[in-house]
Amino acid sequence: GFFDQRTDSFAITPGAPRLSVTTSAFALLALDADPWAWTDGPAPVTVLSALLAAEWRANDPFQAALVVVSERMLDPAAAALASSPASQAKFALAVETILAARPRRRAGRNQRESAYMRYWTARASTLLLNPDAAVNVEECRPGAEAPCQPSLHPSIPAAALPAAKAAGGGEGGGEGEG
Repeated sequence: GFFDQRTDSFAITPGAPRLSVTTSAFALLALDADPWAWTDGPAPVTVLSALLAAEWRANDPFQAALVVVSERMLDPAAAALASSPASQAKFALAVETILAARPRRRAGRNQRESAYMRYWTARASTLLLNPDAAVNVEECRPGAEAPCQPSLHPSIPAAALPAAKAAGGGEGGGEGEG
């Protein structure tokens, strides 16, 4: 079948020696779209945990985006990520990869990445954001009535975020950056 119980993952070729990252991520996203269709096998969060622990390339924008989107869609509280310290550093590198792959305004219509990759990068980026974060910079000024909310979602463990972002560092690449 499509589900490989040995690796708690999905594979086009059953019994493959390694977990198929792309196939598992897309299968998880399909399950998220119609959770009632999955009646056999473990809970999707079990597959997500296997995916986080697998040998995926955090420096590959496509795999990084698929893993981040899968994690955020299937586990918004980030429990699987929080329970796997080994996966957190890799997830932080994936977040850095996604942020570095963002479109550059100055490149206009001549972006390095395809529209397909820009879609997945944007999808992952939006799922990393904190919906309660201040939109108005004035709300985050020193002495504001309430403390400023972090821009990245607070459910993501600090160890699973790039160091500057987890410490409340700057967003983006600085002056003159795309």
